Amino acid sequence: MIIGSLELEYQASHNIVKITSNEHSLLQLLFPNNHPLLLFGSHSFYADKVSSLSDFIQSNRFSILMAAKLLGTMYTQIQHLENNGYAISYIELHDIMVIENKRTHVVGDRSSEPHSTGLTFLFSNYNKLYEVKNSRLFITDFYNRNDPILPPEFINNETIPFYCHKSSSYYSLAQIILYCFKQSIPRFSSYSFTDILNYYKDTKLYFTLKYCLNDDPYKREFVLF
Repeated sequence: MIIGSLELEYQASHNIVKITSNEHSLLQLLFPNNHPLLLFGSHSFYADKVSSLSDFIQSNRFSILMAAKLLGTMYTQIQHLENNGYAISYIELHDIMVIENKRTHVVGDRSSEPHSTGLTFLFSNYNKLYEVKNSRLFITDFYNRNDPILPPEFINNETIPFYCHKSSSYYSLAQIILYCFKQSIPRFSSYSFTDILNYYKDTKLYFTLKYCLNDDPYKREFVLF
């Protein structure tokens, strides 16, 4: 199984997921040493089931609670990455691993609640990590400019390499959440991303997404309410 850039081996008898590719150090960049996902070190973690977010929404309704959990876990990982001098260029659905844990509630993020859904989300693409210098990333890899989840600075860019702000991943994360709503909730199938965002206008989720979706990367913020 491959999710993002991680090659995984699932040991069903023990519910252990083993990272078999060389990017196992990614977990150490994403989490502090005492995080439950590092219980077995940086090579393995416990899970009842794992899938990519793109596969997960094919058979699951993406709820506002899931959106809050995704934002909370990604907030923790992005902050820990920045503390280690790295940031994510942009995020796609297949870069996010969904970890389902029915027996043990996964803690360690700001969205954790004892009775919330037993899911956590893991950024899984080592290839989209770049060193941060003066809040900027020097992007050297090609990408698809037609991807609707991309931030405007990627869509409007016409050269490789180029510099982007560390906030570019905030925009694509917010777009991913709106995309998950659109794909998994029938009433949203004909809605634009703006329509879906406005549907949640009276919620904390709306304001977090609104801050992340600022077209100006220097004014864009990732704030949990």
